[in-house]
Amino acid sequence: MEPSVSFDVILLDAPCSATGTWRRHPEVVRLATPEKIATLVELQRHLLQRAWSWLKQGGRMVYCVCSLEPEEGEQQIARFLATQPDAKLAPSPSPLNICAMACCEPYQHAGEKGGMDGFLLPYS
Repeated sequence: MEPSVSFDVILLDAPCSATGTWRRHPEVVRLATPEKIATLVELQRHLLQRAWSWLKQGGRMVYCVCSLEPEEGEQQIARFLATQPDAKLAPSPSPLNICAMACCEPYQHAGEKGGMDGFLLPYS
């Protein structure tokens, strides 16, 4: 069902392989097979396209995943931007930017520092 209105802001917290949560959930590394990731990448692609169609002209869409797989993060966004010439990455606000910078390198934060989950938070 299509919404009857367009939205100023859309947050797409897409289903993903969750490999960024491996420190707390080590089983995700075994469960994230290439086939499962490929299926998720296709679903994410469809969700991005659908959500984009619901966005008002000049609106903001946030796509986020807790996966460290480039296919679900950086490559997914690069493909989306290549197919949507009116989409562009925008810098995130300071609090989220600080969080994104900290979480994009989860392996460096493991150990005595307590660790953090990884996720990708690009803005479109």
